[in-house]
Amino acid sequence: MSYLRPSRTAALIGAIGFLGGAASRPALAQMPGSYTTSWLGDTFGQGGSSTATGQYWMQDYIAQMTVQSDGTCWTSGPWDEGGRTNGEYKDGLVVGNQNNNINNQSVSVGGHTWTINGASVTSDDGRSLPSPGAPGALGVASNGQLLVADNGSRSQVLFYNVSGTPSLAGTFGVQGGISASYTATYDVPAATNSPDYPTGTYGPGVYHPFKLWNMTGVGEDSTGRLFVSREDTGGGSAILCFKQNGSGNWVLNWRIEGYCFVDNVDFDASTDGQDVYGVQEHYKMDYTQTLPGAEWSIYGFTADNLHYLNDPRNVDTVHAGQEHGLTSCWYRNVGGHRLLFVEGMTTQMLNIFRFQSGNDVAVPTGLVMETSHTIYGVSNGLFWPPNRPASGSGTTIWSDTNDDGNYQSGEFSAASYGYTYGQWIDSAGNIWWGGNPLVESKLTSFDSAGNPVYASSGVQSFNISGMPSVGNIQYEEAQDRMVLCDKAGEGLTGGSIYVINGWSTGNRTATKVFTMTSNQPTGFSAAGDYLFEVGYASRGKVWVHSLVDGSLTGTMDVPSSLGGNGYSGNVDIGYGIHAFKRANGEYEVAVEDDYMAKVLLYRWNPNGAVGGGGTPEAAYHGPHNIPGSMEAEDYDTGGQGVGYNQTNAGGQTGYRTDNNGAIEANTADNNGYDIGWAGSGQWAKYTVVVASAGAYTVSFRVASPTGQTGAFHLQDANGNNLSGPINVPNTGAWNAWQNVTATVTLPAGSQILEIVQDNSGWNLDSISFAASTGTGTTSYEAEATANTIGNGAYVDTNSAASGGQVVRYIGGSADGYVTVNNVMESAASTQTMTVYYYTGARNFAVSVNGGADQTLTCSNANGGSVTMAVTLSAGANTIKFHNAASYAPDLDRITVTGATTPSAPSAPTGLTAAAGNAQVALSWTAASGATSYSIFRGTASGGESATAIVTGVTGTTYTNTGLTNGTTYYYEVKAVNSAGSSGYSNEASAKPVAPTAPAAPTGLAATAGNAQVSLSWTASSGATSYSIFRGTTSGGESATAIATGVTGTTYTNTGLTNGTTYYYEVKAVNSAGSSGYSNEDLAEPGTLPDLIVTALTWTPAAPASGSAVTFTTTVRNIGAAATPSGTVVGVGYSVSGLGTVTWEDQDSTSLAAGASRAETATGGSSGKTWTAASGSYTITAFVDDVNRISEQNESNNTLAKSLTVP
Repeated sequence: MSYLRPSRTAALIGAIGFLGGAASRPALAQMPGSYTTSWLGDTFGQGGSSTATGQYWMQDYIAQMTVQSDGTCWTSGPWDEGGRTNGEYKDGLVVGNQNNNINNQSVSVGGHTWTINGASVTSDDGRSLPSPGAPGALGVASNGQLLVADNGSRSQVLFYNVSGTPSLAGTFGVQGGISASYTATYDVPAATNSPDYPTGTYGPGVYHPFKLWNMTGVGEDSTGRLFVSREDTGGGSAILCFKQNGSGNWVLNWRIEGYCFVDNVDFDASTDGQDVYGVQEHYKMDYTQTLPGAEWSIYGFTADNLHYLNDPRNVDTVHAGQEHGLTSCWYRNVGGHRLLFVEGMTTQMLNIFRFQSGNDVAVPTGLVMETSHTIYGVSNGLFWPPNRPASGSGTTIWSDTNDDGNYQSGEFSAASYGYTYGQWIDSAGNIWWGGNPLVESKLTSFDSAGNPVYASSGVQSFNISGMPSVGNIQYEEAQDRMVLCDKAGEGLTGGSIYVINGWSTGNRTATKVFTMTSNQPTGFSAAGDYLFEVGYASRGKVWVHSLVDGSLTGTMDVPSSLGGNGYSGNVDIGYGIHAFKRANGEYEVAVEDDYMAKVLLYRWNPNGAVGGGGTPEAAYHGPHNIPGSMEAEDYDTGGQGVGYNQTNAGGQTGYRTDNNGAIEANTADNNGYDIGWAGSGQWAKYTVVVASAGAYTVSFRVASPTGQTGAFHLQDANGNNLSGPINVPNTGAWNAWQNVTATVTLPAGSQILEIVQDNSGWNLDSISFAASTGTGTTSYEAEATANTIGNGAYVDTNSAASGGQVVRYIGGSADGYVTVNNVMESAASTQTMTVYYYTGARNFAVSVNGGADQTLTCSNANGGSVTMAVTLSAGANTIKFHNAASYAPDLDRITVTGATTPSAPSAPTGLTAAAGNAQVALSWTAASGATSYSIFRGTASGGESATAIVTGVTGTTYTNTGLTNGTTYYYEVKAVNSAGSSGYSNEASAKPVAPTAPAAPTGLAATAGNAQVSLSWTASSGATSYSIFRGTTSGGESATAIATGVTGTTYTNTGLTNGTTYYYEVKAVNSAGSSGYSNEDLAEPGTLPDLIVTALTWTPAAPASGSAVTFTTTVRNIGAAATPSGTVVGVGYSVSGLGTVTWEDQDSTSLAAGASRAETATGGSSGKTWTAASGSYTITAFVDDVNRISEQNESNNTLAKSLTVP
């Protein structure tokens, strides 16, 4: 159990009531070796026959989403194959379907209704939002702000204040969305259904949860959590929930996603299948994971929806004309050139994309299309591709000759071959076309931009004999084998499979190996010596045939734990199956499953267990030193069955990728994580180095809301139980931690220890080992397996005993006994022993190290405790309890008490890393009991070296110098004292960078005084000082600064001449150089005000003849004194040839030195407006028009502008 919401796999499996691992996915008997059934592309991916199991999948489309106050998300969409067109989700889980009519195109905020009208957002009282971009959805924030999902170039959530004049209050998300490059300055930790997203750069196309695009819903709940939904063109959706952490940073709270609808994926052979590509998705695979759906994580989205608008993956027409658009793909890495080939559902066009260098965006680069394609019949007014040839003109080829990813009229040409349904892309990027003759179009070269070139000279035809016709094909270069089917497209019923071995030697004669046996065959894929076959009516079931002799090896099907075959979809696309053989001999088989919006993933090992080929067992963040501490989640590497065994599903995958659902995030833990989801038979191994042989007191930091007797035990690599059963008390909650202890005896040196779980219902945070010197209080359970029990004495249960057990039948005629072994003492001494017993009013005979018996009277008939002095030798001691004369009490435990035993410190917390120039500055929170700290560094997350880069650090800061700029460094810290070292702190990372010149200062303001001018400006990030530049004309500041090394953001320039106007600019400076100039500002020192006109406007902005024109100016006081209160600051407006026509003569408010304000005409010779007539005019505004105010300078009061009235 766990007090946290379960992760992706846990949410599914916990809800439907079964355990993960082999038991959840039984192998069929006819398949050799073993196979498992998993999936990718959907958080849940679950089918089933009951209401509970049938709920667990993410719907295909989310066209709209609204958010309720408790965080429930209601969605609606145009279609979902499994019937969830209207879904309900909460806290990262599927609630079910909902029947509410939702509309996020119009929302009510502050008593007014705001509505999306095309590119505008307007209210029912006539107001409009400024710059809403391309609004896709509206929502309401918890503070009453209006939320807008902008799907334009910003691709952000916009926050607007709408209580008065609408204004943009803020944004959320990376500007430019998935198309942009984003440098994350802080870690987004693992969340429900989501891994950790560390600091670093996420280039264009590389996914980060802050990159938003194609948004269809936005809203906040009452706690301020922000929710965003997305829908990809052609199917695929996601909901993300964000919250703000204690530092005020937005982080991910939970995420659910479903990216596969009528899709299949292909495996990247260059990474041994670690990378998997869909039509627009890039997944990373972790094959050490063995729970269903746990292998995949999303890495990137390869369709750039902002810069390549005619990319068919972004165009609705393509999806309408292909029913569900682009569905099948091949990924090929040809000499470092990454290429993606994408087919449509009706297999009538083949699109080619090239990946841009250094990012994950795939740009349209080629197209082969039959001009009788169904897309020509689309009647929705959209036209794709642009400049396409006329319908019915045969097979056309488009090549992106000008490298802009768009379809130009001069880039289309006629193909020299006809389009056929059976295509194949080999590992060299060559395109094969089925038919007889069979056609190969060779990839002959790459142009300078990386576009593949398929020259006409590279087209070859081959006549095939031995089969009636040639349909679907697959050429396997590694085996030099051509696999052919005599049927084409999806209609393979009755089709037979033929093989041509030695293709490159010139063999063109096909040999039939078998007839396809699935129900309405639609596709096949060859890998290794096997062919994998699927059928339309067979749904997710796969038939496996030998390509050597054509025999049926067996079948793989969807188990009941994933809903069974009936809850998988029909395989109804041209290339609905892709198989790949990994280097370790395991086969990965991907099958289209549109019913529950996922891709089925079968994993088959003909010669052993699935999940092999991972990393061997080794210490993780270790080896761990004893004495010392280690985090429970830092068990050994190697994956399921090697470093750990976990069959209960739950937890997170964010801390490390090679866990199987045991680790869960917990802010109350030492390192932010613990091991949960305990269950009998599960275990975890730890590689340790024991400093010296002897007894050690082990402290286990545990939590349980109920308590558990015999929860677990500690054993060695040979299976010897070292600790006896460990009882976990009721701590009150899953995250309320207490320590329980046991004493174990360990040999010196490197060894493996194993925590074996015997019962469920508890969590484990950390494990600490301290030398048991005999000078502290150490407890020894009588029933511990390290003890010797004989002559009829035996272990029996007693719920009141400390370990839930006692040793009974001690003494009597057989003289039953229990000898407590390995009572450790650092030096010969006399200690106090307390004996805890039940069934008293009897005596023990006690012998220490085989010495004379001492009588210990236990007088309480109901049990209790009694003390006695024992003389112990240095090292391990034995204490025997018996009674040859009569029966003794039942023995519960003993403690040996003396002085306090030192223990290793706890792990440091709060480690942060700040990058500098070729250095990283670390700081952390002090660990209790630490006398020093050791620093560990690596260049990959989790890859810190076992040897510290520095030891003996006595403070809580350290600066690591001499680093390489541009390299990301990862750090962890251990606390150290005389008892040993702690576990590792949290990990922190930083990337040193060479300093860059700061940005120019902004907001420069100049205020005049008597013979001086005071300047102020806004600080520039990265600036260490500022330089001041001055002139006496606008733009005439000298190239030499009048002041340098100014460290603040203010400066007063003294010794000036009153009555002279001075102009100023400021530059920011650091070690890398100086910025550009700030804005310019001016002031005129003296003792009087000085008024100037800085702006002149009129309304309407473009008056016609007969218009009533109103003039407005901006007046500024650049002098040293305010204008007198009560004296009008008048402004006159003159029109050339007409004289003064209007004026402002009512504003008598004092205008402070340096201040500005607008003045609009309030009167005139014919009223406060001028009636415009056709002609060209000079409009002049003059402030202090009738000299009411004494000024420092009376000759700078005017500003003139030209106006032409048509």
